[in-house]
Amino acid sequence: KLSFAALSLAAVSAFAGPITTVPWNGHPGAATFTFDDGLHSQTNNLTFLDNMDAKVTFFVCTGTMDFSTNSQPHLNYAKKGHEIGNHTVNHKNLTQGADLNSEIGGAATKLRSMGLEATSLATPYCAQNATVKNAINQEHFINRGCGGGGLTGWDNEPDWMQIDSQYWQASSNVASFKSSLDQAASGKWHVQLNHGVAGNWDVISTADIKTLIEYAVSKNLWVATFSTVGAYLRAHFTIDKATATNTANGFTVKWTSPHAHMPKSVPLRVKIQGAQGKTVSQKGKEVKPNSDGTYTIEFMALELEVSGEPIEVKPFKGAIEIPGTVEAEN
Repeated sequence: KLSFAALSLAAVSAFAGPITTVPWNGHPGAATFTFDDGLHSQTNNLTFLDNMDAKVTFFVCTGTMDFSTNSQPHLNYAKKGHEIGNHTVNHKNLTQGADLNSEIGGAATKLRSMGLEATSLATPYCAQNATVKNAINQEHFINRGCGGGGLTGWDNEPDWMQIDSQYWQASSNVASFKSSLDQAASGKWHVQLNHGVAGNWDVISTADIKTLIEYAVSKNLWVATFSTVGAYLRAHFTIDKATATNTANGFTVKWTSPHAHMPKSVPLRVKIQGAQGKTVSQKGKEVKPNSDGTYTIEFMALELEVSGEPIEVKPFKGAIEIPGTVEAEN
């Protein structure tokens, strides 16, 4: 017989993490379309987004270019669920003697004064070094760089201060960017960097950007903002490792946010081992399972409880149990 002490120890023992995040929110991959500098050519020519299930990210400069003189067009997009990210105050090369606190922190403070909590940043000119990354990390949980194919995988944790993006330039073509979206559909996150839309610089036409976003949607990619997908990806590396602690009638799982500037809400679609037939709750509020048996939980609640006795599955009335078979009575 087990002693009372042993039973008590068993009741509070920790075991391997029972939570597994569903990759890319249940999609085959993800795609994020970002627009730098805060230009009115963007807000004027992306109105087609109103009729699409797709959200984009605008990285704005608070002290120069269009956003600095008239922010309302971009704020209107923010009200519709699109993201406003930090692109510094004056678009300086941060590796060439710029005041990092002023450029990064100053822009973040300005955006907060407008009711915008920018959780992400994109470095001007994609210029990076260790000092710049450290400064960004003080204000933002993720940063967008550029220079490659713009693809990030699910299994290996990336450098959060240098998420790659595919840069649309004057010489770019739709076919090569469609190819990257095809690769994203095999389990990756594709990030596209754009500037002017039908105007300004590094121009992409309205028709071409619309074609690419529609193509991403047609591939069933999760087309969401940079911080939305980034936070989902970052949360998965935390919660999938979180261990559970047994309770009298179930177990609890607790974890810690991986960064002080994560978004306030990070919904995660997860599988929970051992939850079938039991009650899943967060902060006292029950979380109902989705139709496929997964759960959409709030990562930023930082805890989850599974409680109650599992549902007893009884044999069908009138059936006789025979080893290896179930046959109906005559």
